[in-house]
Amino acid sequence: MAQNGTAWADGPNGITQCPIPPGGTFDYIFVLNRHDQYGTYWWHAHRGAMYADGLTGPFVIHSPNDPLKRGVDYDIDQIMFIRDNYHSMSKAPIEFVFPPNKKIRLRLVNAGTHAMFRVSVDKHMINVIEADDTPVFGPSVHRVPIFVAQRYSVVLDTSGDKQGDSFYFRAQMNTACFAADFSDLDPDVKAIIRISQPYLLPSKGLPTTVDWTDALGGVCKDLDEGLLVPRIASNAPARASIVGQFNAAFNFTQVGVFEWTLNGVTLENFMYNPFLFQVHRGETIDSSQVTSYTIDGVQTADLIINNVLGADHPFHLHASKFWIVARGTGIMSTAAVGSLQFNTTNPLRRDVLTVPAGDYAVIRIISDIPGVQ
Repeated sequence: MAQNGTAWADGPNGITQCPIPPGGTFDYIFVLNRHDQYGTYWWHAHRGAMYADGLTGPFVIHSPNDPLKRGVDYDIDQIMFIRDNYHSMSKAPIEFVFPPNKKIRLRLVNAGTHAMFRVSVDKHMINVIEADDTPVFGPSVHRVPIFVAQRYSVVLDTSGDKQGDSFYFRAQMNTACFAADFSDLDPDVKAIIRISQPYLLPSKGLPTTVDWTDALGGVCKDLDEGLLVPRIASNAPARASIVGQFNAAFNFTQVGVFEWTLNGVTLENFMYNPFLFQVHRGETIDSSQVTSYTIDGVQTADLIINNVLGADHPFHLHASKFWIVARGTGIMSTAAVGSLQFNTTNPLRRDVLTVPAGDYAVIRIISDIPGVQ
């Protein structure tokens, strides 16, 4: 959400607010006045394991400015909320019933806590039309890779299906992303899609369809953004006036505790003294508690994200979209970034990107939303 003037409503405890006490309430009030604030989003708790335990949900914003129109680009809108689960499972897969000869918009949301899913529908190519909240002209593919916090809208075309047909919707974790052994985890989840007119009864038996034969393993990386062309063109600024560098890695403490680090620092969450409050009081954020960069006023900034050591990992930015202007293998520095050939001609804009281990990405932002993000 573009929290311009309402940074306190962004949500993360210890960052923009104190946690909501047991039995308490908190009203998040903000105005959706950005011209491109539409599309598929989601919300989740930030305290402890609440989000992993299921305190989360989808958030869809409809707007007349959205170039994706119901009745033109799709006929039916369906949210598919995908996540890993560490509690009891239902005994039967969930079922969806769609009529034949329709274009179904499946809003895929990875609300998980761990790894990337590859999403597919048996016997059907799916056409990508949205990446995070950016409408795109995208490819038709067998599988869509979707990492934690990412969203894609895909169109499922049932024009080749008839009354009584059924097939599987699949979301399969790429276990190669784990960088650890989770042998007790079932990485495959299935739902049933049945084809039926609303005035007829759908079929009842289990589908007999089989999965695509494409390989499921390999590096965990995003769908090639070169294949995702924003429908509303927006060129990135030609150059940045400030450059920041984030080196992501992991570390084991002296007592064997695993921790993620950015520039060698692990976030210390001051849940009852949020960073936004500290900044509002004119204090300086302690660099031993969190890695941060300060941008004064409205500027164009490049942020280098190096995944130095660890698993393939998603990175996301609150409040703003970013342009993905460069990717590569190895470690990129602020000194060397100026020699890169940036893609500034309508590059993909999104708010979550995956950086595989040993790779880097450069994102370009405009700092026009004050606050702590």
